[in-house]
Amino acid sequence: METQNLETNPYAYLEREEFSSERYKISIKNLPKYYGVNEMKKLLNDKLKLASNKIKFPKRNNPFIFVSFRSEDDRENGIKTINGYKWKGKVLSAHVAMPAPDPLVKRRNEQDDEDASAKKIKVDDRPQEERLKLSTVPLCDTPYDEQLSIKQEEMRKVLVKLGHNLGDNNVVLKKWVHQQKCDNNQVPCELLDIRHSSVQDGYRNKCEFTVGVDEETSLPTVGFRISSYAKGGTGVAPVENLRHIPSEMKVAVKVSSSK
Repeated sequence: METQNLETNPYAYLEREEFSSERYKISIKNLPKYYGVNEMKKLLNDKLKLASNKIKFPKRNNPFIFVSFRSEDDRENGIKTINGYKWKGKVLSAHVAMPAPDPLVKRRNEQDDEDASAKKIKVDDRPQEERLKLSTVPLCDTPYDEQLSIKQEEMRKVLVKLGHNLGDNNVVLKKWVHQQKCDNNQVPCELLDIRHSSVQDGYRNKCEFTVGVDEETSLPTVGFRISSYAKGGTGVAPVENLRHIPSEMKVAVKVSSSK
């Protein structure tokens, strides 16, 4: 029964011995309308000398943020220091924040609570290799020139959105942004064509691998997750058939998997 409770309790991870940034967390509220991420980090760790371990920004210029510490004493000192502190014309407030639930356990509980007949979970029966490619290099089977066209259009859409945001949020720049968009096909700056690369295989020079269980072999494996942990996925697939991974890296991963 106790094991079952641990498996269904989304906060059971807080009882483990290993450190969790969720254990000693606070929320800081009433932040100014505009502030930078690095600016906030310097305020907390350099100016106020708080021993913060992690800072989470829900979104850019959010009116509140979460800050984690390594001990109860550090957290209490953080609350005491921040409460009433005036920054950019705003009086900040700090409070103890509830820890976030384990996303995997939370998702499993949600699935268990769903009406099976109305919200049946669709099982992805595609081969593991195909799912891994879609997760890591979704355009790998698309002709290279077409890949560049797709990415070029995605960049154009990003710049169009940036232009809208600049004009809507900064009255001083609105006229300039409008002129830029007229001069550059509705984007706020010149957008050059993506350069072709002579190397299309084995180009990735840095990867973060996960140690887990191969869903097909049920063996410990070093590779990439097939889906995100938050969506309930824990399976890890080998990388030997991925075009963008260098052969030397594939050898290192294979050796690590066999240990």
